[in-house]
Amino acid sequence: MSTPVELTILICSANPSIARTLRMAARGVGIRSVQLAANSQQIIDGFVTAEPHCLVVYVDGPEK
Repeated sequence: MSTPVELTILICSANPSIARTLRMAARGVGIRSVQLAANSQQIIDGFVTAEPHCLVVYVDGPEK
């Protein structure tokens, strides 16, 4: 099993504040390689360049 330092994750969120918060949380547990994506093209680019171990997708709920 990989240690957190060896992992690469890709975080996808259209909300930049949420993306940064998730990145800080990942770094807090020791993950150093965190890529952010805000749209589908950036997700594809992230998979090509970073080859992440994990994709985290944040989906906003309906507005009230």
